[in-house]
Amino acid sequence: MAAAMSWSGEKVLGIINPATDTFTCVGYAPSKNRRCQNAIAVANRHEVQKRIRALPKHFGNSVGLRHELSVIASKALCKHDHQEQTGDMAEQWSDVIARTLQRQKGGLNGALQQGEETVFLQQPDKKLINTRNPDIPSLMKSEPRERTWTTNKSQRNVKQKNEGTMATARFKREQEAAQKVRREARYQALKRTEDQAFKRLKEASSRADEARKRADDVNRRLCEVGERADDANMRLRVVCERLDEVNSRAEQEKAEKRDQVLHREAEEARREARSAKPETPEEDRREAEQRKAERREAGQQIEEHREAEQQEEPRELEEAAATDRTPTEPEGESICNDAWAISWTRYERAWSKLSRVNNTTLDEPIRSIPWPVKGGTLKEVTEANVQEFFYHAPKNITDWSGSFLQMLRLQLKRWHPDRVARALPLAQRSDDVVAKMDLVVAFIEEMVKDEEE
Repeated sequence: MAAAMSWSGEKVLGIINPATDTFTCVGYAPSKNRRCQNAIAVANRHEVQKRIRALPKHFGNSVGLRHELSVIASKALCKHDHQEQTGDMAEQWSDVIARTLQRQKGGLNGALQQGEETVFLQQPDKKLINTRNPDIPSLMKSEPRERTWTTNKSQRNVKQKNEGTMATARFKREQEAAQKVRREARYQALKRTEDQAFKRLKEASSRADEARKRADDVNRRLCEVGERADDANMRLRVVCERLDEVNSRAEQEKAEKRDQVLHREAEEARREARSAKPETPEEDRREAEQRKAERREAGQQIEEHREAEQQEEPRELEEAAATDRTPTEPEGESICNDAWAISWTRYERAWSKLSRVNNTTLDEPIRSIPWPVKGGTLKEVTEANVQEFFYHAPKNITDWSGSFLQMLRLQLKRWHPDRVARALPLAQRSDDVVAKMDLVVAFIEEMVKDEEE
């Protein structure tokens, strides 16, 4: 059949990239909301172009035209994604070709006047009829849908109806595509939200696991530290118990040795007395009674002397305090200062007396030791009381003039063990007295270190 009209198949069918090297799929991608951009097979490109150029041969045969359009659509669509759109594309192209032929040839009459081409339109519920040329055979006897030949006016009506139907179908397809796109977008948004929530939940769980692990490590280390502390305390208790045992044994051995020495001295004295002068039991009894009487008399004299000193001492101390008080002292502070002045006056006079008196008994030096505390008694000797006593030392009572550190150094020399042993020789036999003296020396040394720092 000679083609009297021009045929631009790629333009009519809406192929936007007809070149052989750039031929891509003609299908629609709903997920992208655009035409597909996948390339088709190279062999199919040449065959599609060849069949598109040969389409005018099938314009007079609707069945052949529909079959050829289906073959072209199948080869022009990508194999993996859009083969299901083959029927829709063939139907769409068939309608487009019919409308294009009507516009180019001026309707059915123009085509029949030339006698070379056949234009057909689909009209529902009508048969294909030949309206002008009886020699043109009816080609749609096997077509399930009926077709008819129409006049120009009927042609326009059918064209408008077909265009409305196509517009409705196209609008429906666009709506479905838009709905599909929206569903896909909602699905993707929901999936992203779920993925983000799962990721955050996983991160929170990981952080919680790390926090629990760190807490377990801290608890484990604390338990280990506690166990080591318990072990150290246990070892310390064992060491202290052993030290107490050693000290107890040492004191016991010291007491036993002292008793042995005294016993040996007594035995030697008795042996010397027997060897020097033999005595009868009567003489021994008289000597014993005489010694007892002498001791009682010495004790009475000591008690009388002590009572006299006790009666005289408060008056002397008050007088000394009255003379030592400065006229600028506030009245509230004078009472406290008087008490410390009395204590320090007693302390200094006792040391002066000890340096002059030759003590011969054990009991007298113990009671006469001038302990550096406010009350002057042995039981008051503690670190706090000793420090408080020296901090209240008045310069106008003591025999020193200078800094507080110089006074402490003088007191440290006074309480030196060798000097105390010379002043109180018999006091060295009492372990309690010696221990208290050592404590006093230690307290004074600590105060000296603090002042030097």
